[in-house]
Amino acid sequence: MKQILTLSLIIGFIFFSVPAHSDEDYFIEDEKVLLYKVVNWWYTCLEPDAQWLCGQSLRFETHGDIRSAASGRDGKMLLTLPGNCAGQLSLFKKSKNRPFFKLMWQDPDYFPGDMTLPRELYALDRLPVIVTSEEDRRIIRDLVPRLGIKIEGRIRGLVNNRIALHPVDSATENRIRFCPEPENGLPFPILLTFIHTPSGKALARYEMARD
Repeated sequence: MKQILTLSLIIGFIFFSVPAHSDEDYFIEDEKVLLYKVVNWWYTCLEPDAQWLCGQSLRFETHGDIRSAASGRDGKMLLTLPGNCAGQLSLFKKSKNRPFFKLMWQDPDYFPGDMTLPRELYALDRLPVIVTSEEDRRIIRDLVPRLGIKIEGRIRGLVNNRIALHPVDSATENRIRFCPEPENGLPFPILLTFIHTPSGKALARYEMARD
């Protein structure tokens, strides 16, 4: 009973007074949250409560305000997201095996050619998208004003005052909280999805992988 009451108080604090809509939205277990409040609570909470958030689903969405430009080389075009996009999340763990987003699926009605992301991606402010033809680049440029980004994963820890979706252990630099690995030994996937903001429809989905 005490644990249930404690969890109820935590949930009430985290989900209290969230704006109906903003350019960037965060959700934990499909409930909209002010993520900085989550970070502040987790940073200062008592050790017995520190594991409550571990493994919970987290979703980030940004709605529009994406810009496009030609990169001028290698068939790439540059999508520029709002400054410090998803700045409250830690996605890229430093490792010998480089993380990258692998294309899993795309809607051919919106993206006729493969819209892949380069392996040297380490931040989300700039997305150099590899597009093979000028016609595909034109289609994407026309779509950009209605394009949004969704990121999904599971809470793995608190690193440098950011919620980490990658595994966090005792050796992780600047870690504040860390979560145990899943019991089945399988890592939680981190997904990035381009969405059509008027409808919320998924247009292309990527999963983080490593070399």
